[in-house]
Amino acid sequence: ALIALVAALLTSIQILPTLSWLPHSGRSAGLPFRESAAYWSLHPARLAEFLVPHVYGNPSARLASEFWGGRYSDSGLPLIMKLYAGWIPLLLLPLALRRSLGRWAAFIFASSILLSFGHRLVGYHFLFKVFAPLRMVRYPEKFTILSALALALATSLALPKDGEGGIDDARGTTRTRVLLLTALGVLIA
Repeated sequence: ALIALVAALLTSIQILPTLSWLPHSGRSAGLPFRESAAYWSLHPARLAEFLVPHVYGNPSARLASEFWGGRYSDSGLPLIMKLYAGWIPLLLLPLALRRSLGRWAAFIFASSILLSFGHRLVGYHFLFKVFAPLRMVRYPEKFTILSALALALATSLALPKDGEGGIDDARGTTRTRVLLLTALGVLIA
């Protein structure tokens, strides 16, 4: 509780002035939906990039012919150049569901991926109208950054802690080893 109090006091130095000036900013009335707030929405086809890097070519390549995924972006180029997370974090995600915080991390991962779809997500415009903080977010593809952080947290929670014992923990450790060996086999194949 003391750590949370200290963190709240330290962050209030920035958060309180920001909140007081927010009504006077250009975003106080919200952003126009399609031109700004829903622009650069993640195309569902780009989810393949979580597993395969550069599945649509390299968007930062010198030659335009080296990137053929422009049709999957509102601007012809993605805002977030790489979504690649690797196989291991995605394979370990179900193991994180054993812990309460792991379930929250998995929920945040899934929610942020859905929100990153922006105008391609059925009901996003309704959420945009109803949920006021969403009106200040520009470029829904930025939610993939939150998904990466949630996936990293879930991955860390999927692995057993040092010194844990017992039958359930031994089974969890065995499952983790099997998943890691499976992931290694997939990578080698």
